[in-house]
Amino acid sequence: MNVTGLFVPPMMIFKRKRMKLKLIDHASFGTIGGCSKNGWITTDLFIEYIKHFTKYTRASIENKILLIYDGHKAHTKNINLLDFAKENGLVIITLPPHTSLKLQPLGRSFFKPLKTIYNIECGSWLRERPGRKITTDQLGGKFSKAYNKAASVEIACSGFRTSGIYPFCPNIIPDTDFNEDKRSNVILHKLNKIE
Repeated sequence: MNVTGLFVPPMMIFKRKRMKLKLIDHASFGTIGGCSKNGWITTDLFIEYIKHFTKYTRASIENKILLIYDGHKAHTKNINLLDFAKENGLVIITLPPHTSLKLQPLGRSFFKPLKTIYNIECGSWLRERPGRKITTDQLGGKFSKAYNKAASVEIACSGFRTSGIYPFCPNIIPDTDFNEDKRSNVILHKLNKIE
């Protein structure tokens, strides 16, 4: 999502070995799919998504796009990704470790409504069909309904505003929110007393 409320069609990642297009048959236009052993993003899937992102944002050397994302190793430990970004006008900023909940606009405003709406969609379907289960082939449609409802201008703008990215407000999140875990200080204090 961007600060004006535009969303790039998503990538759905399935926990399986091979991708079948029918998994995204009922997904929103432009949705792409991929598979991984554990259902999480991999370096290769991330590059595939970045190419998809570049296509939809029309990033180029003449039309540079700022891309802000978390510092997950699938996102950062990849020279091919950095080369692709440079060649295609993507300017990448990664968030510091363990700050996504506070600094990532998607985490600040989008993921919670998406999850809530998705659960409502699935719950409603299951109540209307007692004894049935939602199959993997139906996930694309269920997810897309939720995605399309959650992907609003208000939610996008809220994410950038509450993270202090746009409008730029570096003091919106207090420094104390980024202090090291208070539990580790308690443990160190107890260890020092023992010595």
